[in-house]
Amino acid sequence: MHLIVMAKSPRPGSVKTRLCPPCTPEQAADLATAALVDTLEAGRSSAADQVVLALAGEPGDWLPAGVRVIPQRGDGFDQRLTNAWSDVGGPAFQIGMDTPQLDPTLLDDAMARLDEPDLDAVIGLADDGGWWGLGLRKSDERVFLGVPMSCDHTGMSQVARLDDLGLRTGRLANLTDVDTIADAAAVATLAPNTRFASLVRELGLTSGPSLIADDGTTIRLRTERFCGAPSDTELAQLDATEGPVIDLGCGPGRLVLALAERGEVVLGVDTSPTALSHARRVGAPVLERSVFDRIPGEGRYRTALLFDGNIGIGGDPVALLRRVAALLAPGGRALVEVEPPGVSSRHLTVRLHAGGEPSRPFPWAVVGRDGLASLADMAGFGVDRLVESDGRHFAWLVRR
Repeated sequence: MHLIVMAKSPRPGSVKTRLCPPCTPEQAADLATAALVDTLEAGRSSAADQVVLALAGEPGDWLPAGVRVIPQRGDGFDQRLTNAWSDVGGPAFQIGMDTPQLDPTLLDDAMARLDEPDLDAVIGLADDGGWWGLGLRKSDERVFLGVPMSCDHTGMSQVARLDDLGLRTGRLANLTDVDTIADAAAVATLAPNTRFASLVRELGLTSGPSLIADDGTTIRLRTERFCGAPSDTELAQLDATEGPVIDLGCGPGRLVLALAERGEVVLGVDTSPTALSHARRVGAPVLERSVFDRIPGEGRYRTALLFDGNIGIGGDPVALLRRVAALLAPGGRALVEVEPPGVSSRHLTVRLHAGGEPSRPFPWAVVGRDGLASLADMAGFGVDRLVESDGRHFAWLVRR
């Protein structure tokens, strides 16, 4: 099976222009180069028989050895896709240069789906409304011609075309394309060992996402913790959990995966498609949903987790804890991470700053250890015990 990579030659002013500003055109081109090389190297390390780069422009010294290059042909992108597939044939899996977080395992898993006897095609949608990967057993010019490209419904239009052609299509996990600085920061966090992530850090384009409140309070989001393996401190707390467990605001799913690997029944819940794509990729059982939406297994969980300041979700800790109580079985427990003694509990209106334009304002809360007991009591919980470890503070709350 071939791996087709559609790409532009990374020249300043012609690629990643939405990164400018804060990037210069030269920096944007360097980031595009890094993303393209990461993608091609991942392809070379995958099980693909050959990596074929369908290139608009001329190759440069960035081109890894062993990659076959063919020119893109056609006016619109739908024509260029069609011609690339005609030149290469099937079966094949096709990607672009905007997802440097792709690794050989993810590519191999995607290509392996085409070996399933009940599938003719596979597609992975992107968070911006497009798609990041598409595989076909057989090349067919009808797949792409006339499908609207580079718009917020390209992905679903492509799915509809596959359906109209009667192709049995499997869905892959969603991924984030790098279009904006916020995308670049998110992808660099999820794939910190890539050339792309290294250059994001080197250029100083983001110091990491933060929540900044209207009163000037800054809450740094510890993304290096979110995407790493659980620490000894976290694992020690997980030792005391009883399943089934629900992790609220699970992010990339590190705690969910750790519990699942221990044989616990566990579910992670989060609203971030990017984080959940990473979680699913590593095998963590997660669900894209608000804490306040209906969740499978309500009233039957024995333990609920609110780590990393997630007690602040929604800006009303009492309302959040009441929601947690509804998720728990009688006598169930919530493991909550709080701020150290001396930090006052307060409601905030914050914006997410991740290197680009800040988000819209949304409510958040800070809960200190000193004020937790009264908040818990109003929500129907009692404080069972408090734990301090490695500078972090946790509280075990028991539902009355």
